[in-house]
Amino acid sequence: MSIARRLVLLRGQVPFDRLSDAEATALAAVAVEQSREAGKVVSPANEPLKYLYIVVRGQVLHGEQPLPAVFGGVAMATGATADVPLLAGPDGVDLLLIARPHFFTLVAECPWLLMELAQRGTS
Repeated sequence: MSIARRLVLLRGQVPFDRLSDAEATALAAVAVEQSREAGKVVSPANEPLKYLYIVVRGQVLHGEQPLPAVFGGVAMATGATADVPLLAGPDGVDLLLIARPHFFTLVAECPWLLMELAQRGTS
């Protein structure tokens, strides 16, 4: 997927629609695509999350519960771990991943982002 396509996908998700063009383009440039088939592990249990996860298609499950379309930011900031593996939903999942160092750079430049993720109830 091209940077332009990742940029369109990011812009379609709150709160990334509020980033400046330069911020959004920089984020799209470091975003990594990942797909998982139904039931496959997205993130193992009891390990710190390494990414901010942005669901492009499908869903990620924590047990039986679907997670929000954007998750992982607050968990990375606090060191929280999932008590069960996070799994791709019944139709699989396509994700954009923002690695921990890039996420913290983004939060340093856009501190409102972490607050918004926390207020939206993302994990």
